[in-house]
Amino acid sequence: MVTQIRISALKNKEFIQFFTDVLAIIQQTGPIVLSVQTQYQQLETVLAEADALLHNRRTHKLSTQLEALDARRESAMNGLLRLIEGYLYSTDVQQKTFAETLQNHINGFGGNPARDNYQGQTTMVRRLLSDFSNQPDLHQSIAGLGLSAWLTELSSANLAFSAQYLARAQDTSLGSPESVSRKRNDVIAAWNKLRTRLNSHYDIEDGIEPWAGTINFINSLSGYYTNLLIKRGNKHAARETPAEMLPD
Repeated sequence: MVTQIRISALKNKEFIQFFTDVLAIIQQTGPIVLSVQTQYQQLETVLAEADALLHNRRTHKLSTQLEALDARRESAMNGLLRLIEGYLYSTDVQQKTFAETLQNHINGFGGNPARDNYQGQTTMVRRLLSDFSNQPDLHQSIAGLGLSAWLTELSSANLAFSAQYLARAQDTSLGSPESVSRKRNDVIAAWNKLRTRLNSHYDIEDGIEPWAGTINFINSLSGYYTNLLIKRGNKHAARETPAEMLPD
């Protein structure tokens, strides 16, 4: 029969590695051969989810994408401001007047929004774009200087950044201790179903192969992790503190 160990005492990296090894052992014989295909697939799925969550891979990817969108937005903002500043020196009186109208309004926001933090930039750019579109004198000045395409790009970049920022915030929240604890529990639940099914077949078939060899292999693996916990001492192995709260 499959030996039980104190799985909850395993640290996150140990937790993932233990079940990765269990799946590899079962794969050697084959989940179909062992008649545990459904339980195997369930454990494989939740383990992959736990691995991604514990290692925060998606959040890192979202952060990289966020930085790229911020650079795009900053380029659009800086380009627009430089063009407006350039028209302040125009010898065309009308162009200069348009530029002054826009520049004075921008100054009311404290200058370049790109110097603010992420959330501050998003809000300031949104308000600035709203004013440029809805206030007649500003709208006329934008059109008069031929800057509408720049506004379109800035708006698109700001919307994309805002959506990505929210996605990262949501993904970060999924990595909270509560979320990690729930996902670890999902893995343990899937493992219990798989272990129960293996034990049932082992019992029904009077301990013959291929269940005997597979279970012995899993028990050897469990023995390694049990010794690991013993060497670490009862400090972590015996108490009820969730292992996801322990350092990796």
